[in-house]
Amino acid sequence: MKKIYILAAVCFSAVVLTAWQFLEKHIITRGIRYSVTDNRTTLRINVQYDNDKAAALEKYIDSCFQPVKVFDGQHEIEKDIVIAPAASFHINASEGAFQLTARKKENSPASLAHIKEVCGGLKTIILAQ
Repeated sequence: MKKIYILAAVCFSAVVLTAWQFLEKHIITRGIRYSVTDNRTTLRINVQYDNDKAAALEKYIDSCFQPVKVFDGQHEIEKDIVIAPAASFHINASEGAFQLTARKKENSPASLAHIKEVCGGLKTIILAQ
């Protein structure tokens, strides 16, 4: 009889742990996440942030890529941005989430460095109190 209680406790613990991991992975919680994936073909920046920082982030991005207006007053966008023949990227954004993807063969080393610099500045925006 004692073995049944131990087995039930282990099974219950396993179910709770699995549910916790699932919820942690699939539900966006209030908070900040910043990741950069830089491989042989692509540079990708993913940022999740508090929604109250959206206006500041959008204004910052628009100022960095002038004269091109990336957001132009919109909060949700999904579009390709071409700044110059050797500077283009794709942005998918909504309030609280920002993703920039740049293909390396379509960008010069200088434009990739500029994109990294701009996206590094995003940390300052989303961490500001």
